[in-house]
Amino acid sequence: MNLIILGVIIGAISISVIKFAIKGKTSGSKGQEYTPTSDIYSGKNRDYSNHAPVESHRKAPYEEVDKRE
Repeated sequence: MNLIILGVIIGAISISVIKFAIKGKTSGSKGQEYTPTSDIYSGKNRDYSNHAPVESHRKAPYEEVDKRE
């Protein structure tokens, strides 16, 4: 009985490992990988300067509220 349970567990693990290995080998995802040259070909440049980028978000005004009410 112990050998049967052990066999079922090992079988389930081996089947899941085989499915995972087959799923990772699909050739459809080969062209979808990101590389740094993808940015170069699409025209994006990267600024590696030592200066911090300029803050571009807007600060919204708010109303002062009296909390003593």
